[in-house]
Amino acid sequence: MVVRETRIDYFKAWLTVQNSARIVVKISERTIAKVGISIGEFHVLRTLDASGSCPMVDLAKEQFISPPALTSIVDSLEKQGLVERVRSKEDRRIINIKITSKGEKLFAQAQPLYKQFFEKVMHALTKQEVTSLLAAFDKLSKSAQMYPIENNNLAVARGRNIRKR
Repeated sequence: MVVRETRIDYFKAWLTVQNSARIVVKISERTIAKVGISIGEFHVLRTLDASGSCPMVDLAKEQFISPPALTSIVDSLEKQGLVERVRSKEDRRIINIKITSKGEKLFAQAQPLYKQFFEKVMHALTKQEVTSLLAAFDKLSKSAQMYPIENNNLAVARGRNIRKR
């Protein structure tokens, strides 16, 4: 009996990955909501906690969101007293976002919940599966960044990564 190689349906495979990711993200959002912030707010706090004060434009690029979307998140965080806007002394047109001590405390409370959630979820995979998954997503990310579209600034944004590693 001759076994024929079947063609991989890449689109269907991607939809499966995407749907799995949506489920995980939705549940992670509910986990973070327990401390009273959205997942977008959490990611902004995480970046500010790691990098310190940074300009709105750089923060928007780091979060892969538009400046108006970031403004909405920062407005909410500022209302809660978790961040503050500080004008640059060198260039008054630049607005830096700085995490407050209240923001640092809330982030310190939220981060272990977020980390614990993902540790439990990822525990379903073996060490080899996690390694393979990371390698596969690294390849996908690089492949997507090479895709020829107008204004593909993701590669540029990643090159200016503001997070401390």
